[in-house]
Amino acid sequence: MNQGQLQILLGAQAFEWLDSPGNQAAWESLYQCCAWRFPTLGPRYFRLWFRHYAGQWQPLLVVLETTGGELQLVMPLAIRKDLITGAGANQAEYQGWLCAASECPQQVHAALQALNGRFPGHPLRLHYLAPGIPSEVIESLCERNARVISSIFSRPLLQLDKDAVEQALRKKNTRSKLNRLKRRGELSCRRLTDPKEIERKLDEIIGMYDLRQGAANDSCPFVDDPHKRGFLIDWATQGATEELHISCLMLDEELIGAHIGAISGDACQLAILAYSPRFATFSPGKLQVYETARMLAGEGVHWLDLTPGGDPWKERFASEHDQVFSVTAYPSRLAATRVRLGSRIETLARRSLDRIGVSPRQIKGVLGLARDSSPRSRAVEPEQQARPEVEYRLVEFPALGGANVGEVHLDQLSDLTRYRPDGNGPSRQAFLRQALDRLESGHSAFTLMRGERLASCAWVMFDPAGTGIIRGMYCSPDFPDAAARLMIGVLGRFKDSGVEAVLLRIPGSRVANAEWLAELGFRAADQPAREHPAGIPNEKP
Repeated sequence: MNQGQLQILLGAQAFEWLDSPGNQAAWESLYQCCAWRFPTLGPRYFRLWFRHYAGQWQPLLVVLETTGGELQLVMPLAIRKDLITGAGANQAEYQGWLCAASECPQQVHAALQALNGRFPGHPLRLHYLAPGIPSEVIESLCERNARVISSIFSRPLLQLDKDAVEQALRKKNTRSKLNRLKRRGELSCRRLTDPKEIERKLDEIIGMYDLRQGAANDSCPFVDDPHKRGFLIDWATQGATEELHISCLMLDEELIGAHIGAISGDACQLAILAYSPRFATFSPGKLQVYETARMLAGEGVHWLDLTPGGDPWKERFASEHDQVFSVTAYPSRLAATRVRLGSRIETLARRSLDRIGVSPRQIKGVLGLARDSSPRSRAVEPEQQARPEVEYRLVEFPALGGANVGEVHLDQLSDLTRYRPDGNGPSRQAFLRQALDRLESGHSAFTLMRGERLASCAWVMFDPAGTGIIRGMYCSPDFPDAAARLMIGVLGRFKDSGVEAVLLRIPGSRVANAEWLAELGFRAADQPAREHPAGIPNEKP
């Protein structure tokens, strides 16, 4: 479709235009000249993202050229069903367009009108817009087009002043944690640029990130999106080190924290922040932010973009704030009017609640309690219910024969995120919360996989004498043999590492289903199990 030199290019047409001689260079040139450029608006990101997501989204490009062929505007988009959004969808923190600032309002207005004519039933949502787009442009769009609604969001920023970062690291509590870590080994923060090392480390980072996100938000971004890992590796390894910054906090050769974020101009976005639950008492997330800030400052970057969203923990790092916008172009004026009316009603309701001293947080709390009182909610976290344990002692290590001990993994966090709820077990979020709590209190996780699913896991701690204490097991009903296979692997690792005494503590209600324990050499202890204190140093196996 053409309106003068304005073109809307859908699907294969978008890549035909991009592959034409000079068009990619023209896009790259406009990108470099644009005051609000961000990697998600560039041609490389557009190609890479659709390489992995073409099955879920169709590429959509809006381009404007002068009669002389000079590129004036590029709006990289994606379309699925009845929704249009920025290329990258929810993976692109910032979306929008590239154009010359002096003519931007007219050009973007023309682009939105053309899109509405081509796709009349589709809203266009750009959330958030790339930082630096002038507020005058947004105001002009809303004045010109009654279908357009914008919102303003506060963006926290950390100014990368070397002295300020060093001062933060010298604070008593932070310095104490750093010193305790350094007594365990050599602590270093380094940037990953080698493609092979990036691919090796990424799986560890993904396990840490998905586990914590699943426990907090019931969302495991990489598990839930099978294309995300491949895309990130592709972006990180296709010569885009100037666009993507990956830093790792290492204790000797052990990864304890990591950050992945896009770089734009003199700012680096905080996108993925991950850290090991084994080191939770040392606040590795906090140390990762400051060590990354120190590294970026040394590389000439001036700002760490903590990104909008209202997360309270970001405010603890922020030294300044600015504003970013979102824009939604609705299919009709009526649809936009309804949204505006709904926003006004919500605002009035909030003000009314403020006058009577009730906060939205309190309302959410009441609603949350109501939800938690449902039978399903009570059933999803059985581990929180106090149940008597029965203790078993290993009389002697069984003859393991040709058992494949290697199929049992130790502290492989990505295995835990592959848990799938069964009819009687906890929800995924409840399971991952329990897993995170156990790991942070010093437990080790032994896991057994069947394909892409967690088949069984066991939680282990060691007392000061080196006794291996197995505290709790899980086995999927879809793999009834997995518990025995897992236990064989655990005992094999214990035997190889010199563990001489083994205790197993499981809820009494599960004893009837554990006859196979006798075959492995376990016998019920005479005395009831005593509660084992959390936080015992966990040095084996």
